[in-house]
Amino acid sequence: MTENKALKTGVIKRLPPSNDFDQLTYSYDKEEYITCVFLSLFLEGFINDFGGSHLGDEYFRKHLERMETISKYQVIPRLVTGKELKGDSQHLARLKELIKIRNGIVHPKSEDGYQYTIPSLPNFKEPKRSQKLNLKAFFVMLKDLFLELNEIDPTAHHPDHIRKYLVKVGVEL
Repeated sequence: MTENKALKTGVIKRLPPSNDFDQLTYSYDKEEYITCVFLSLFLEGFINDFGGSHLGDEYFRKHLERMETISKYQVIPRLVTGKELKGDSQHLARLKELIKIRNGIVHPKSEDGYQYTIPSLPNFKEPKRSQKLNLKAFFVMLKDLFLELNEIDPTAHHPDHIRKYLVKVGVEL
C-alpha cells in the first residue's frame, strides 16, 4: 500500500505541522533524509559499477558484491589500480558516517515504545531526536573522494564526472 493510499484510508494518520515554521522544518528534514539515502545509493552504485567495469561483472558478483560499501572503496581501487585510498582520510570517515545514517533511516531497529510514554517509569527514555545532517559536508566528502580516486586512477576523470552532475542539482563546490 502506498503512503498516499494509507493516509487516505486512515491506516496511517499524520499530524499536520502546527505552523509555517514547523512545516518548513518538516519539509527540510524530509529532504535531507531523502538526499542522504540517495547520495549513499549513488556512492554504492558508483563503486559497484567501477568494480564491475574494470574487474568484470562475474568476478565482481562472485567476490565483491556482498562487501560493505566502505570496504569496497578500500578494496576495489586497489584491485583496479594497484593503489588504495588513504584509510585515514576525512572523506572516508564522512562516507562511514553517511552510510551509518542511511542504515539508521533504511534499517531502523525496533524498540519497545512503552518506555517512552510515562516519565515516572524507572526505564523511561527521552525519545531520540532526529540527527541533524550536514549535507554540505557530505557533498564536500563526495568531491574529495572523487579527487582522491582521480589521483590513483587519473585516466577516469572522476571529479569531472561528478562535478557535472552536482551542477545539475545546484551544488557548486
